[in-house]
Amino acid sequence: MERAGLVGFGALQIAVGTVCAAMLLGTVAGAEEWARRGLTQPAVAPAIFLLGLAAFYFVTVGVGSIRARRWARALAVAVSSLWLAGGVIATIAALIIRARVDARGISLLVASVIVPITLVAFYSRNDVRALIERLDTKRRWTD
Repeated sequence: MERAGLVGFGALQIAVGTVCAAMLLGTVAGAEEWARRGLTQPAVAPAIFLLGLAAFYFVTVGVGSIRARRWARALAVAVSSLWLAGGVIATIAALIIRARVDARGISLLVASVIVPITLVAFYSRNDVRALIERLDTKRRWTD
């Protein structure tokens, strides 16, 4: 059963990576449209870099989870914990600034708090750690 969890959470991370890749393509296309119209382009380089990095990370760790790699579990816990901490702060700040809850606020809550807390909760479990250590006996750089 736990193996199915690794596959499911790996697929979830690949899906998040795919969304990041789609957002990356949309950002690039939008910047090209600005340039075609002769308008001043917004600073898109940081967004392109971060979306590309996020797409690479999520797809890589998702595949690592499906293959039950130790390093994938360690990275999932570490990065999702940082993502959760930032997401809680961003969600609180957005609620204070906007002073209302709407569809955008709920989307922010899901993307910034619910998804990372779910990943941390799953990958932090002792039975998941034991399963991965049993399936991947080679010690990795994350150990």
